[in-house]
Amino acid sequence: PIVEPEIVPNGSHSIDACAVITEQVLAAQFAALKLYGCYLPGAVLKPNMVKNGIDGPRADHDTVAKLTVETLLKTVPKALPGIFFLSGETALDEDNEEVAT
Repeated sequence: PIVEPEIVPNGSHSIDACAVITEQVLAAQFAALKLYGCYLPGAVLKPNMVKNGIDGPRADHDTVAKLTVETLLKTVPKALPGIFFLSGETALDEDNEEVAT
């Protein structure tokens, strides 16, 4: 399956708040997948990047990359073979900068 939890970027929440909520959502998502016997080696995750709300002050690319990776390392089981980020939140050049960081 393609697993696609998303933290909606609407609002003025901080990047730290997004990190906390993203971690909670991913932990709950993987607990539910385990409960229902999902075969993780056959799944793909499409999460959001950890970012502040679109109405709040913008976090720099290094902070987005750092918090996104930290959150994923805390929550994503090693059995999951791939992570593909959601599109549409930002311009492609911004996403490329954050992934490359």
